Amino acid sequence: MANRTRNIVLRVPVTQEERVLIQQKMAQLHTKNFSAYARKMLIDGYIIKVDYTEQKKLAAAVSRIATNINHVCRRINSTGRCYEDGASAILELAHKIVALDAFVDAQAQTIVNTGLISGGNSANAVAPWADARIHITFNTVDAAERLVENVRAVAARTFVPRTTTRISGGIRLHPLEYTADVETLFGMAERACAAMGGYTIRRNRALGASEAGFTASVLGIPSICSMGPEGAELHSPSEYLSVDTVLPRCKMIALTAIQAARAFPSTRV
Repeated sequence: MANRTRNIVLRVPVTQEERVLIQQKMAQLHTKNFSAYARKMLIDGYIIKVDYTEQKKLAAAVSRIATNINHVCRRINSTGRCYEDGASAILELAHKIVALDAFVDAQAQTIVNTGLISGGNSANAVAPWADARIHITFNTVDAAERLVENVRAVAARTFVPRTTTRISGGIRLHPLEYTADVETLFGMAERACAAMGGYTIRRNRALGASEAGFTASVLGIPSICSMGPEGAELHSPSEYLSVDTVLPRCKMIALTAIQAARAFPSTRV
């Protein structure tokens, strides 16, 4: 039209999945006018970017005290150059790393990864010390306890005579195991979504860990992780959340909590 006030057209291609998501968000606002919705979101919408600097510093500090094989020590002569008289800490550490690798079971998602190593003072001297930092992952509490026991057994074993080993660390974050109560709680969340009129959630088995693993697997409290607002780029500088998902998520959590309070003993909710 010649007299229309808005004479510039913006074109944004989307996938079918994105189109469905946009339609769901429009339905939450009770509008069918895509032009008005898009204009409002593009002009007035905003993104909250959360600063996780302090949390990342804390995570780094926790990582530094994670399961370690720490400071393989050795007796060395005063010059450090007589190989036959020395005991190489690096050689001892190498034996231990190979032994630890035997516990890897990728199919069972049991991993022992030696990610950082250091040691020695110079290339022409027997290494008087060596240090390694390892990371372990597991699917169940039982698997975690067995793995830690095996790691400590390897640390206690001596491969190169006259070397000693110190180890620190252990289980920091427990896995969130699927139990009958966890399944029941997830079913409550699904029913809460249905009551909201078309809002949906889906289960996703992540390889990471969180405090939900401790509450569910250790304390026996039914737990579901990642119930907060929707977003993307998790644990990266570009991480963000969608503001318009805050209210639906709050509603879902509230409706789920009401069901849980009725279904589970008060000491476990």
